[in-house]
Amino acid sequence: RDVGDDIFDWCADDFVIKVKEDTKGWNGDYTSTALPTTWHGYPIAYDSESDSSSTNDNFVNAYTLTGASGSVNGSSDDATLESGEPTPSCQDDYGASVWWKWTAPATGTVVFDTLDSDFNTILAVYTGSSLSSLSEVSSDDDGGANNTSRCEFDVVSGTTYYIAVYGYSDNQGDIYLNWDLRVDSEDDEIE
Repeated sequence: RDVGDDIFDWCADDFVIKVKEDTKGWNGDYTSTALPTTWHGYPIAYDSESDSSSTNDNFVNAYTLTGASGSVNGSSDDATLESGEPTPSCQDDYGASVWWKWTAPATGTVVFDTLDSDFNTILAVYTGSSLSSLSEVSSDDDGGANNTSRCEFDVVSGTTYYIAVYGYSDNQGDIYLNWDLRVDSEDDEIE
């Protein structure tokens, strides 16, 4: 069920979503990085087409991913490179980036990919707490189908990983970021 315009107004300048009226417990403002994900049990998908700029363009504005597996979509249209961004080891001909962060809910092996994105992507995963302190964990250019990227790497429960999707040689477009965690043993539970 799409609840879209029935409940929310977009404020395109700062990407704050304002609830039009009290909708059984929701009222007030929600920023794009702390949005409710369901409404009365229905999942909500947010569409920021009213402004094509990427609000997760900068490292500090990385969108948070949750869960052992999932898929999100976004855009790198009008994204930029920040001064001091790391160079992915798999490719030095890269353009604008957008960022996500994910904290591993269990120890295991995770796969991130950009399958179904509509442009040539480069995917890089880092650990660290600031742009200047990032260490690359994995990166890939064209390991997926149709010029998409795929990274598979071991993760430790509770560790936060930063995921950057770059465009090859300044390519930009619609991004589909997918992830799937496989735990090491049946003793490990996903929180």
